[in-house]
Amino acid sequence: MKHIAQRLITAAVLVTVTLYAAPAIAQPWGCPCSIWVPTDTPTTASATDNNVGNNGGVELGVTFRSSVDGFATGVRYYRGGAQNSGPHIGSVWDPSAPGTPLAQATFTNETTSGWQQVDFATAATLEADTNYVASYHSETDGYAFDQCYFDDPAAPSGVCDPTDPGFPPAFYVAPVGAVDNPPLRALEDGELGGSNGIAAYSDNPTFPTGSFTSTNYWVDVVFAACDDEYALAGGTGGAPGPWQQFALACDPGAADTVGDVLGDDVSGTYDADWVVFEWDPTTQTYTELTLTSSLVQGRGYWIRSRNAANLDFGDGAYGVINFPLTSDATNGRFNLVG
Repeated sequence: MKHIAQRLITAAVLVTVTLYAAPAIAQPWGCPCSIWVPTDTPTTASATDNNVGNNGGVELGVTFRSSVDGFATGVRYYRGGAQNSGPHIGSVWDPSAPGTPLAQATFTNETTSGWQQVDFATAATLEADTNYVASYHSETDGYAFDQCYFDDPAAPSGVCDPTDPGFPPAFYVAPVGAVDNPPLRALEDGELGGSNGIAAYSDNPTFPTGSFTSTNYWVDVVFAACDDEYALAGGTGGAPGPWQQFALACDPGAADTVGDVLGDDVSGTYDADWVVFEWDPTTQTYTELTLTSSLVQGRGYWIRSRNAANLDFGDGAYGVINFPLTSDATNGRFNLVG
């Protein structure tokens, strides 16, 4: 049985394909995952910064790492209102080689406020236990601004220290330090050689290097873990229409087409009983693949049953994890990887 990494499962009826504007990061079901979940929000969602206009823009970022290998498939940020009108460009960077982003994309179809997400056309490969930066560039201010958030709660420093004459700063929040949402960790400012609350004024996307009062600008990464020990979820697909998301393992070897990866793992006949779709974040459409279509690491794909076929998704080998299908098509668990 060829190995592919389990992601999450949902259900929908293939009549009209809908992209839900507010992405739901279903952390309990596994990756795709992020540092913060949709219910996490800033204390100060929109702050005025006249220096942004004077410098042509600002880059706001967060330093993070993962405990497992995987892919950065996109960037998220919290938009506090119409003042932060953009345009916005999301990037992921390697601090050891900051000249060129590992991946970059422009946000589209944004809402006025709340979490926004952009998916990369090609995911960035990330190594475990390595510092990376997720950031977004904006030509306008009005960005989220929680000072002291990433400072050490046990030993706050500078204006984050209650004994400092400048305490508290204007947008003070009690220090939180590092934020853990396994496998991801947003670093405490200064932890493991990484600054946090990082920003830079620039009229174009640039690697953010300056750290200002350990501020949380509420930038996030969308991460797809990979694991060679996971295969497609075992069990039965149920009635026609259920969707199941999957992705390639870290090292698929020579297996890179639909037929190579799934051909001997799913019962029934391709196209008649089951079919694989790819989501194109640029055109905002689904594309039906063939058995010879290539699959790309770090991108999610959807397998769907047809013609009342109950599909056998494998025999439970290789540490397979089973998740129940859900018929709730309004939960927004679509298009989180690709």
